[in-house]
Amino acid sequence: MKTFSAVSLSIALVLFSAGCGNLDLTPPGFGDRVAQGSVTFRVAEPLPANAEVIVQVVDKSSNEGRGEVLGEQTIIEPSKPPIPFRIEYRAEDAVLRRGLNIDVRVSIGKKLAYYTASAHPLTSANENEMHLVEVEPVR
Repeated sequence: MKTFSAVSLSIALVLFSAGCGNLDLTPPGFGDRVAQGSVTFRVAEPLPANAEVIVQVVDKSSNEGRGEVLGEQTIIEPSKPPIPFRIEYRAEDAVLRRGLNIDVRVSIGKKLAYYTASAHPLTSANENEMHLVEVEPVR
């Protein structure tokens, strides 16, 4: 009888420890996310060689200046528009439900030339879509 109990206990321990090997301690809904799409220009002009495009995923809910940058991509000497982007960022589901923005700044020779004049929202409803972000010239 002692042998049966010891074998049963050993089998139970093996099965229990095998199940714990797949235990995920990451909070639900908090993982790596990706925003991707392309930047387009209202005025179709080729960009000069000294152009730089900065695309950011921003949480503006804090009301502190331009907001908290959650992810960013800098594209130096971009090809002709539309300019593709891919930004990895981290955001909890609650933050994404509240909404983030995709902001774009295009500089030529370190001087701001184009920007996103209208907000481009990034939410849980459109997070997996390709985003087409239009920029306008600085006036």
